[in-house]
Amino acid sequence: MTGVMKLIDAHFLLFAAIIFVASILIPLLKLFSLSWFFISVHFHSVKRLKLKTETYRLIKTIGRWSHVDVFTVTVFLPLMHLSGLLAVYVGDALPAFLAVVVLTMIATEIFDPRALWAAYLMEPHE
Repeated sequence: MTGVMKLIDAHFLLFAAIIFVASILIPLLKLFSLSWFFISVHFHSVKRLKLKTETYRLIKTIGRWSHVDVFTVTVFLPLMHLSGLLAVYVGDALPAFLAVVVLTMIATEIFDPRALWAAYLMEPHE
């Protein structure tokens, strides 16, 4: 978040927005969604199955874009350093960020959304 604030201070609002969405918003969305799915499967919840399925499809689709912030930094960081506008230092959060990206990608790939519907299919329906 500090990097996003520094980009805003340097008037790079578009890059700040891209980094915020790709580095903070999307990983949080994926973490909360996957947690919701796993809890639902564990407790055999049959509530909001269509919303859960649509959310799964959304995080599966946006997962392909989870490295857009890395691309942005790779392309624009040398330009910012050359003009003396910004200095970026990799801190202790990098391993945690990489772990979140990699683990959510793996969890999204191995999660079977049909498990959400299993409890519904086991219930007797009239």
